[in-house]
Amino acid sequence: MGLFNRFLDRFSHSSANVTESEAINHEWVHNFEKYRDLINLQDKRQLLEVIIKGGKSSFQTMVIGIDFFSGTFSIDAFSPLLLNPESLVGQTICIRHQSHWQQLDIEATVKEWSEEDSCYSLVLPVINSYQPRRHHPRLALHTDKILKTEINPLYGAPWYATVKDISEGGMRIAISGDLRPHLHKDKLLPKCQIRLDNNIAIQCRGIVRAFTYYPKPSRQTEISIAYQNMSQSHLTDLRRFMSYIEIAA
Repeated sequence: MGLFNRFLDRFSHSSANVTESEAINHEWVHNFEKYRDLINLQDKRQLLEVIIKGGKSSFQTMVIGIDFFSGTFSIDAFSPLLLNPESLVGQTICIRHQSHWQQLDIEATVKEWSEEDSCYSLVLPVINSYQPRRHHPRLALHTDKILKTEINPLYGAPWYATVKDISEGGMRIAISGDLRPHLHKDKLLPKCQIRLDNNIAIQCRGIVRAFTYYPKPSRQTEISIAYQNMSQSHLTDLRRFMSYIEIAA
């Protein structure tokens, strides 16, 4: 009986180990599916937009590590750098990534700042999937149809930019140089003028929705702008222009 009992005891321990291993594997699969988008952002070293909750300034960062055991993930120091990065500990930040016509928004709490590694550790949050970014589909403009726009900020000289894509609700423009110090989310632009052709120009106020600086291949800032208070006649002109471009394509 003693030998039989020892056999049963060993078998029960073996079964427990198998069950525990299966549980761990199941948890890893679950975490991989749950945080697939976050893992992809890390693998591809994607630049991400960061906004501190309650603030208007926008920064850039990257995901540099994910730790399922501690329930945290790490992001690189912000660009431009914060003077006191440790002041973010305990605060909630919004991390945003845009892909094609969709956007991923992640809200996470900063757990700690590592001076040695120059990175933040954040609590792994519940992550939703990518969602459509806008109600109006945008029309991409290629090199054979270049639109120029003049943007007037609240202070300083006008910005002269090229329109990358356009819709009935907004546009994305490219401007030479690094304009991040002069931009923040929801910044008001008193005048946005777009010349559709030699005879027709439309204008309205604008609101900055997002912006990204690209140091390579050429130093330029891309800004997503939502129209504000565009007149019905100018909106009609814009619709006609977009229809013409789509038909010509």
